[in-house]
Amino acid sequence: MLEQIQWSQGMEQPQDIGLTAAAATSVGQVGYIDSNGMFALALATGTGTIPAVLCAVDACEANRGGRFRPWGVVVNKDWSWTAGNKLYLSTATAGALTASAPTTYILPVAVALSATAILLYPSMQNDYTPNTQEVAMTVASGGGIDFASGSTLKIAGVTVSATATEVNALVGSALTTTSAAKLQAITATATEINSLVGSGLTTTSTAKLQAINATATEINSLVGSGLTTTSTAKLQALTPTSTALNLMLQSTTAGYKLARGTASVTTSSEIATGLATVVAGVATLIDDPNITAMFATVAASTTAGNILMKLWQPTATNNVTPQAATKTSVNVQWEAVGT
Repeated sequence: MLEQIQWSQGMEQPQDIGLTAAAATSVGQVGYIDSNGMFALALATGTGTIPAVLCAVDACEANRGGRFRPWGVVVNKDWSWTAGNKLYLSTATAGALTASAPTTYILPVAVALSATAILLYPSMQNDYTPNTQEVAMTVASGGGIDFASGSTLKIAGVTVSATATEVNALVGSALTTTSAAKLQAITATATEINSLVGSGLTTTSTAKLQAINATATEINSLVGSGLTTTSTAKLQALTPTSTALNLMLQSTTAGYKLARGTASVTTSSEIATGLATVVAGVATLIDDPNITAMFATVAASTTAGNILMKLWQPTATNNVTPQAATKTSVNVQWEAVGT
């Protein structure tokens, strides 16, 4: 039952509106005016059931008339609010208010004056969904965006942990439109970039990064999915110049990979490299060479992704014509290049 309010002399009193209820309505429920001009219970789950612009003063059945208040003080002895709390339209119960702000469709409707009284001030805003809407924002020249302490910046749900100092160092003063275009094409995730940045990144080391002319594809390949803080600490400590790094990347045709390993070989052996195809390979002895195993070679294999490793020895003491080695279990190191 709605309690009556005592108004001071001269105070403007709210003018209740008479409408037909689209559904059974209880005192204190909030709603909107539907396409039939009827009072319907609001729910903060979509634009079709908002905004909440009226509060029921009377309990009424469906398709029956009642009074509805557009603004001002509303009292209901069945409420139990905390004074000063901002009240929002509920996402769970149609027509209900809640003191807990939703994560989407954050629609403040009133503020609690006491446990049983609210000050109703509904808004016509009906599409405030900060977590789902696309937002385009332009910052005027000289302006800025300041993230308060404790706030976070996320990219695709992943928190960017690099500090402003580290980001500034990464950008530097030498970054140009051309180099920025390459950065924009990088597909590495925020987690991988954070790992690459690390805690030891300095202006000096990023100056080298700015001078690298490798493509986004080559950089993405370098980042990969296995990059860790430990491995990037090694990258940060590298002293080669950007020219040297560029030459290293350019020395291998785009898309090629390097595989390596060791094997124990007797005479010859098929080695699976892990590559899809092999275009070149090399092998060296780990064990000391002797008369029964002098050197190793790599030949093409009929199996894709494999190499055929062979061991050789001289035919005789006075004849260096190679023949298949007779020593068993010779330790060999190999490298292969392919796709």
